[in-house]
Amino acid sequence: QNNIIDDSESYKQLECVLNSKKILVMAPGATIEKESDRVKQFIKQNNPVVIFLNFVPDSYKADFVFCNNNKRYQSLSLTNEKLIITSNIKSNKYDFCFNYNSLTLTVNYGTNSLLMLLKLLSLMKISKVYIAGADGYRENEQNYYSSNIRSYSEHSSDYNREIGRIIKSFPIKIIFVTESEYNK
Repeated sequence: QNNIIDDSESYKQLECVLNSKKILVMAPGATIEKESDRVKQFIKQNNPVVIFLNFVPDSYKADFVFCNNNKRYQSLSLTNEKLIITSNIKSNKYDFCFNYNSLTLTVNYGTNSLLMLLKLLSLMKISKVYIAGADGYRENEQNYYSSNIRSYSEHSSDYNREIGRIIKSFPIKIIFVTESEYNK
């Protein structure tokens, strides 16, 4: 996790790509399938830069995949999308790499890839981000679009409130395209 790198070139290059574009961050929540018509309509109407968060679903195309998790990276390294990784991942296969420690936030529940990506985007002075599939956690419900990527951590409504509070604290206008417990 303490693999410190010079990520200034990655910041410059990615900022040039994202600057003044609509950005849609897609997390692996069940709503990307349950509300797929809404998500696909949004993509069709807005033509955003799409960034997947630690996963690549079959039913959507993306411009980038953000990955901060070694285990998930192993399954993503064969993707055709451009890879944005954090420095804790030991690999030479990526398009952009950013310091892991500069993107982590102290959260009572461990690291959160959505928060890390939002911090990265805020450091690039991105002013608005659309989010789909960041559902939060609901007891006794399917929280992920696919069972093979689920988290084995149990979370409560306190987790949803904490993550929601942090999302709202970023200097970015966040617009949820799909239903989210973080947006309550």
